[in-house]
Amino acid sequence: VDATADTAEKTVLFSILVPPTPLEDVVGVFGPLIPEASGAILEGTLGATATLAWPAGTWTLHPTAQDLVAEGVLPPVDLRGGPFSWTAPSKEGGALRRAGEGVTGWVSLMDAGLFPDAVIAAEDSAFAHHNGVDLAAIQAALDRMATEPDGPLRGGSTITQQLAKNLFLDGQDRTLVRKLRELLFALELDQSLPKRRVLELYINVVELGPGIIGVREAADAYFLKSPGRLTPKEAAFLASILPAPRSMGNRAWRSGRVNHIRVAAVIDNMADGGALSPDAARAAHNAPLRFVPPP
Repeated sequence: VDATADTAEKTVLFSILVPPTPLEDVVGVFGPLIPEASGAILEGTLGATATLAWPAGTWTLHPTAQDLVAEGVLPPVDLRGGPFSWTAPSKEGGALRRAGEGVTGWVSLMDAGLFPDAVIAAEDSAFAHHNGVDLAAIQAALDRMATEPDGPLRGGSTITQQLAKNLFLDGQDRTLVRKLRELLFALELDQSLPKRRVLELYINVVELGPGIIGVREAADAYFLKSPGRLTPKEAAFLASILPAPRSMGNRAWRSGRVNHIRVAAVIDNMADGGALSPDAARAAHNAPLRFVPPP
């Protein structure tokens, strides 16, 4: 830790350096709080540089990562194909669900229409290129937290990390231990499954409203359609509520209030990513959103 003082402004600037540290050592600090690490192979390093200005309280944080690998952290469930079980969120807190090929309600990527593209556009534009963890997205989320301390704490999690959270972690807390567990799961998911499979699993297990799990239930509940028949704007809407599916879904459903700015941003990102042509994107911006009545 280094500190420099500006006597004119009466400000002290602290500079903090966490040198690249083996992932195994970082995780080992938390011992039994990260049970998945026991017996696992963990490679690569984590580090960070940070500044803190006192008394203003402003700060910056820049994490670093190199050659991260995790093996042996996933539970003994085969996610490569066929049925699997997990605990999905429900109004009562949690409920055991089944999904996978051969299970009623399963949607393949081929039958999911534009929703997978909308999810990537809304949540993880670098999905095809990262190793399950996107350091640039984490940095952007940290920068947003530093400049908007009273804003919502979100962002930075990849689709792979969100899949890990949905399948293997209970609760909604955002502690460092939970994020490390999520990171380990995501690293091994990315290493052991093709990207298409990760995305296919995600669209089938993600929560998209109160008691609504997966794109098939969501397409039917909001629009009385199969996923493959969703319009670009409908797909963008479903992806747009992922930050808070229960509250945002309920609000749109019951009062017609939609975050049109976020829906428009998803449509624009879909066009930027090649999922929509410029003409299709313009038409999507102007298209209506008509919801079926909530149950």
